[in-house]
Amino acid sequence: VHQFDAMDQVGWHSEWLPCAPDQWCAKFGDRFSASIINRRLPHIFDDNQPGFVLQPAAASDAFLCAFPGDGGTMDKVCNPPGVSGSCVPGCRMPYRVWSDGLRRDRNQLKQLLEEHERDLATGARNGDHACLQSDCFYNEVVLSAEAWVRNLPRTIEAVFFPKWSGNAQSMARGTHQRFSEAYPWAAVPLLSLDLGNHNAPFELVQN
Repeated sequence: VHQFDAMDQVGWHSEWLPCAPDQWCAKFGDRFSASIINRRLPHIFDDNQPGFVLQPAAASDAFLCAFPGDGGTMDKVCNPPGVSGSCVPGCRMPYRVWSDGLRRDRNQLKQLLEEHERDLATGARNGDHACLQSDCFYNEVVLSAEAWVRNLPRTIEAVFFPKWSGNAQSMARGTHQRFSEAYPWAAVPLLSLDLGNHNAPFELVQN
C-alpha cells in the first residue's frame, strides 16, 4: 500500500501522480514509497492518511529497493533525478545487502519481512520515533515513479482509508471520485482498512 505523504500531487488533486518538476518536492518525484502489510505485520505509515492498494504485478515492475523499517529515503536523492547507472532513487549503490537492511533483490523480500518481524518481536522498534510518525513499526518499499506512471491506471487496485479516521475517509472519497473520473474504465473500488481485523481487513465502501 502507498499512503499520501506530500511527495505526490495530492495538493493538486492528482494524488496518483508523482511530484512535478515545479513543486517543492521535485527532487523526490522519481519515486513513491509504499509498505507491505499482512496478518503478521499490520503496520502502516500513517494512521490518518488515505492511500492506494497497489496491484502486485505493477508494484513488482516498479520495485527499486526495500527496508525492514523506515529507510530514510529522503536522504537518498539522485541528481539528476531518476534511475541511472550510478544512482537509484531512495536506495543505495551498489546493489547488495547492507547492514541497514537494504535489499535490492525482490527474491530477498521474504528475508526482509522476517527481519521486520524479529525487530518487532524483540522490541527493537519500541520508542523509536526517528521516522517522525506516531510509531516506526512499518517497512518501506521504494518504487520507480516512471514505472508507476507508465502502468497507470493498472498500478492502483483500490483507494483506501484507515477505518478509524474520519478525515482520511473524506479525503479518500474525493480521491476515489477524481481517479474514477480520470480513468472511468478502471472500476477501482473504495475500501476501508481495519488493521485489527486480521481475517478481512478491507471492506468495500460505497462512494
